[in-house]
Amino acid sequence: MNLTLEKRKQELANQYIDDPEQKEIFLNKATRYSMWANYIAGLILNSKKYKEFHVTDIRRELKHLLGNLYDGPGARESSLLTADMAYTSNWHSGNPCLEKVDGKKGYYRFKGFPIKSS
Repeated sequence: MNLTLEKRKQELANQYIDDPEQKEIFLNKATRYSMWANYIAGLILNSKKYKEFHVTDIRRELKHLLGNLYDGPGARESSLLTADMAYTSNWHSGNPCLEKVDGKKGYYRFKGFPIKSS
């Protein structure tokens, strides 16, 4: 990830993520763009009272949040892979954050990263 994108990720974490465990996962374990971008967009959409949202809502939110960094190096739209971040996927490296909405293709709910009990 380029330095500017990494800096923006840090800014987004500080601005939007209150829970220290969620922030820790976001900053240190959600290393792929698909992981942290879907998380932050889902979190913000959830805070805007979206009970469920479409992949296009996630893209729109990220375009707003990332500005000219969106769809650039390290933040390609083709790398977003929202379905990979669903709890039912095997591609989230143990850090899913979204739940697919049954019967509504491309729709999700924000769930946040699972917190492992110590």
